[in-house]
Amino acid sequence: MRMNKFFMMTLAAAALLTSCTKEDNDAANNSESSMSVKLTYGSDENSTYAVDDPLSATGNTKLQTAILFEMTGNNVFKAIQLSAQQVSDMTTKTEGCRIENINSMVNAVLIVGNPPSGEVTNLLALKTRAAIEAHPMTVETQQKATAGNGVTNVTIMGYETTTDGTPTAEGHNIKKVTVTVKPVVGRMEVAGKVNISGAATNNLKSVTFTDVYFTRYCTTLKKDIILEHHEDTWATIPVWAKDAYSDETINKAKCHSYQFFPSSKVGAENLPIIVMKANIKVTENGIEVPKEGVYITIKKYKKADVYLTQMIPNVIYKVDLGQLTLSHEDFTEEPNPGQTDLDVKVDIAPWTVENITPEV
Repeated sequence: MRMNKFFMMTLAAAALLTSCTKEDNDAANNSESSMSVKLTYGSDENSTYAVDDPLSATGNTKLQTAILFEMTGNNVFKAIQLSAQQVSDMTTKTEGCRIENINSMVNAVLIVGNPPSGEVTNLLALKTRAAIEAHPMTVETQQKATAGNGVTNVTIMGYETTTDGTPTAEGHNIKKVTVTVKPVVGRMEVAGKVNISGAATNNLKSVTFTDVYFTRYCTTLKKDIILEHHEDTWATIPVWAKDAYSDETINKAKCHSYQFFPSSKVGAENLPIIVMKANIKVTENGIEVPKEGVYITIKKYKKADVYLTQMIPNVIYKVDLGQLTLSHEDFTEEPNPGQTDLDVKVDIAPWTVENITPEV
């Protein structure tokens, strides 16, 4: 990894005078506080498209919307859907955003940034940290394009306990907390130009890619179901997971990108799969023969010379097709047939970025 850059929020809480309402207080403990929330990050925007901008190692994910959970340990005391002004204050004001009517029992904060719009109501109703961090938002909601140096609107989360600060001159108690928020997804970028083997036994003469596909992924953040498409279910692959191949990706100025929930299970059999459809020309008995609609399947990935057995959130895995040397034997008639795989050498870098090198 080059460097892991997380997105830091500094939250400073100060006691209020007597302005909060009775509903905001526990019956047995009616002391009240306010909390200032500050956030720093990169930049971004919302949409899905086939050819994306590569994300740099120093790129952060911009906070567009947020839910702040006031916590007592790992239990939710109160959930607040922050307004656009509050989100703006967190990113622009030196002191951050002031959240009032904080009960003194609150001793931790959990932030969910960029929650899918259709999941906000469900998230606000959750009562525990575990339920929030495993809420079954779908992988489709995380397919956001980059803009500048960040990925727009992918969901970010962070949790941290508070510490006591120095009381104010008026004698009001202070609580402070610094929360590191990170994307809940990993990101895979596919770019580069493949090489053709010069071996005498290789009959492959040319390759023209037409489509790129992404499969074998957790369907939700809960990570209880891994979906993998094969030739018999290929027609059902979702729109976000298939792109028309673009020559703009050859020099890596653009890429085909996919956000995914990395499986918590260890093993290469749980890693995502990249499938590429192509038209090729091969020599048979000295004659050049075209073959249309054939596939290569990439299932294995290396970081340096070590095979990956698990991928993690907040990492960008860059698949460098320029490290891949193909022969006619690497192509199959069907997508992801389970018989011919390609090894991909991965170079991991931050959000974190990982550069991935394919191998046959």
